[in-house]
Amino acid sequence: MDAFQNLHEACSKLGHLALNSCQSPVPANTDNEESLARILRLREQVADQCLEMKIRIKSALKKEALGKLMEIRAAKKRKEEKMQALQSEMLKKGQGSMEKHLKMVTLVQNVLQGIIIGSRVNWAADPKLKEIALGLEKNPAFD
Repeated sequence: MDAFQNLHEACSKLGHLALNSCQSPVPANTDNEESLARILRLREQVADQCLEMKIRIKSALKKEALGKLMEIRAAKKRKEEKMQALQSEMLKKGQGSMEKHLKMVTLVQNVLQGIIIGSRVNWAADPKLKEIALGLEKNPAFD
């Protein structure tokens, strides 16, 4: 908004300058055509300067907006990279924990299987023991 205020002030100053030039006393030896031509030239100059200033301000605002957009995109990209790194780290931790638990389950299964076989109990005759013994054959790491 500051740039627009500056533009407005500059245009009004140029307009006052042109008005003052028009109101200055015209020497007696010049005719009306010269003074009208001078007024028209001054008016064109003021309009051209205002237009040029508007174009410069518009260009500056466009560059500033583009810069802000690039900053926002860079910040968003950094945030996404940080989130991906965090998710990757959490995934690795989860996989490590899962592998640890699978090893423990496999170890417990092997111990129970060893106890059943070592006790020389006829596990095939007892349906519950048979179910447990056959269930120990399944390895959760491969399911």
